[in-house]
Amino acid sequence: MLSFVANQLSSSPRLHLHQGPWRVLASTEWGFPELKRSMSGSSMVDGEVVTSDSFGNRLIRLRLQVYRGGDPDAALAELEKLHRELTRPRNMLKYQPASKPVWFRTFRAVPESLQIYRNGDYFEVSVEIPAEPFAYGERETAINGVSIGMDPASGMYHDITNVKGDVETPLQVIIQGVVAPGFTSAMAIRRRGTPSQMPFVVQAESMTTGTNTSVQPNDPAMSGSGSNYVATSFGTPTNEIRLSMSAFPAAASPDARGFYRVYARVRRTESSGTITMQLNANKPVTVPNSTSIRMIELGEVAVPGGMDPIVAGPSDVELPAQRSSGLQIRAARSSGSSWLHYDCFIFMPADADTDRFALVTWPNVNSGFHVFDGPSGAVYNLHSSSSAVMGYAASFEGLPLMVSPGQTNRLFFIRKVNDLADALSDSVTVTAHYWPRYLYVPGVES
Repeated sequence: MLSFVANQLSSSPRLHLHQGPWRVLASTEWGFPELKRSMSGSSMVDGEVVTSDSFGNRLIRLRLQVYRGGDPDAALAELEKLHRELTRPRNMLKYQPASKPVWFRTFRAVPESLQIYRNGDYFEVSVEIPAEPFAYGERETAINGVSIGMDPASGMYHDITNVKGDVETPLQVIIQGVVAPGFTSAMAIRRRGTPSQMPFVVQAESMTTGTNTSVQPNDPAMSGSGSNYVATSFGTPTNEIRLSMSAFPAAASPDARGFYRVYARVRRTESSGTITMQLNANKPVTVPNSTSIRMIELGEVAVPGGMDPIVAGPSDVELPAQRSSGLQIRAARSSGSSWLHYDCFIFMPADADTDRFALVTWPNVNSGFHVFDGPSGAVYNLHSSSSAVMGYAASFEGLPLMVSPGQTNRLFFIRKVNDLADALSDSVTVTAHYWPRYLYVPGVES
């Protein structure tokens, strides 16, 4: 089956090419997307290194036949229908050679050749149609209204498995507008190795305490159990190490490797005065003047840091990674008498290639649905009943989220960052969709 359609939901094709008077000839070629590579090398070493690669567009070569016996005018009318479809700036070509269809998103084209037979009632047409790199499958639901808890000790993530397709594909994340009006959320995807082995949360009470710093009794507003937070009194107010780890994470692992955006869940005891925090050698960050619990960003950290071969020689066996210089949390108080309480530190995966990280500022409206739309690279609000796109300002920093087939994809979600922190009992109901992308068409196992 082959036809031009308005969109994936169209029930009536605009032009059938697989039934009379049209016929698809055997010389039709679907091609494959071009794999473009950037190479680096020199005469001083053997071989070259692929520094980057990406898929380019594909070229679909159709060979078609139209036959309207004894009626040249009818044959020309069919040819005109084809021309109208080919010359649309954007179009969709639906193809179903087996049980499941795919859709190619095509660009404007014109026929390469036209052969006229008999008395003008029989044509053969050859056309090359440029198209986006991949064939798209039907929309799939990756997360169906799942509640993601905001307790760092037990939540803030959901695993996406059994992703269909041949290659990675953008994710569309949807939440209710009422749960995040104008908030900035941090979202990330870990999609390599075993995501559950990634160092995501470090509880402050598990770290080594430093100057004027001690573990405190249980506070139900803080995550974890037992004595579940740490306090600095600032008897020495200068920028000193208050918490540390001699190595991070505690156990070396291939899954620890990567760059992370680090967030601290902290609280002041007084709202006046100036307190700053610093992670390792990153730029110091001022803790907001509020006694409410805050989620503040401390910058990035790399594991292992320094030069990293990643694998053992040419074996491709990945080496465990650990940051030997560990973690140091410094804090200073330049004025006031407030103490600083530390709950935990959250490590959001932020490798540009294998992970994805985004800071999303949602539309400032508490109705409808907020959408972080990976396929279009946009953030917007949908009306709850009409699904119309509403014109509210929104933005994101980073990259659209992607999911990969054949891999557990762990979605991390912090509803409020650089702001008041979520309560431990808070949660966000998340729905997520994706459109699988294929080099050709899906098999029955998809």
